[in-house]
Amino acid sequence: MTSDPRRIVTGAAAALESRDAASLVEHYAPVFVFEDIPSGLVITDHGALRTYFDRLFAGPQSSLVITMISVGDATGLLEWTWSGVNPRTGDAFEIRGASGFEFGPDGITRETLYYDPRPTH
Repeated sequence: MTSDPRRIVTGAAAALESRDAASLVEHYAPVFVFEDIPSGLVITDHGALRTYFDRLFAGPQSSLVITMISVGDATGLLEWTWSGVNPRTGDAFEIRGASGFEFGPDGITRETLYYDPRPTH
């Protein structure tokens, strides 16, 4: 694992867009906090994080597109759009959000997700 924040974020972004949960989880440090603010979910275990992303990516026509990347020395930001089809209703949805990152020498030490859970359509 590289300690270069730009490489960490671009690698994580590529894993998100390709819906590769295994590769994505490899970008997190051994000790990390993943926090989904709207849902109140906090994850600190790699196995649970992998399960979270596997479920996210498993939805019908699930797609995550990175629309902006910004990286500093120890922090970063991704803006993204997640879309797919609600399996219960069959309705298409699109949700815009952002992920804030903190980095350590072993990868992502903190990710905080912010989004409006109401789909835009």
